[in-house]
Amino acid sequence: MPRRSLVRRLSGQIWKACQRWNNAECVDLSAAFAYFVLQSFFPLLLIALSVAARVFGKTDSVDNVLASVTQVLPPSATSLVDSTLRGLVDQGFGAGILGVVVLLLTASNAYLTLQRGADRLWSEILPEPSIGLSWWQQVGQFCRTRVEAFLTVFAISVLIVFQQLVLSIGQLPEDILGLLDSVVPGLMGSCAPVPFFLSGGSLFPR
Repeated sequence: MPRRSLVRRLSGQIWKACQRWNNAECVDLSAAFAYFVLQSFFPLLLIALSVAARVFGKTDSVDNVLASVTQVLPPSATSLVDSTLRGLVDQGFGAGILGVVVLLLTASNAYLTLQRGADRLWSEILPEPSIGLSWWQQVGQFCRTRVEAFLTVFAISVLIVFQQLVLSIGQLPEDILGLLDSVVPGLMGSCAPVPFFLSGGSLFPR
């Protein structure tokens, strides 16, 4: 009897989960999230790589990135990534800030889609959305949501840049490398070049 009761309770939970999945139209949500993730990935990558190229000041880093990306992108998209990345690296400060803001707006769509999906899935648990908000409350809510999305995108960009910083440690002079390895044993082994963006080269090769 206890085993039968456990099976019945487990079956009931699975059935409720399937009903929630169907009522929330999760198939459409997953398709929308996948689309916006693909749409957001390259703006995020462009932001991170443009920042890294400015920090290191390496003109050939853009060529290395484009050579890696070309292997996984269709020819029509390669030219767009090429022109956008070079423009972000070469343009002035004001125009660069504007370009980064536009890319952040695009890259944050994936986070917003995921948030809307989670709100729909847990609509029975979450508090009811307020109705009849004033215009300034609506503006504040919109800004708060966008700031959360921007911070998420910024955190991912920082992680990508940090990865490239770690990989570039191997380019330091030999005496500094020996000192670092003596202070932190095994550091140089963990900083060995790894394939960047599904390709055979890192962003800052030796």
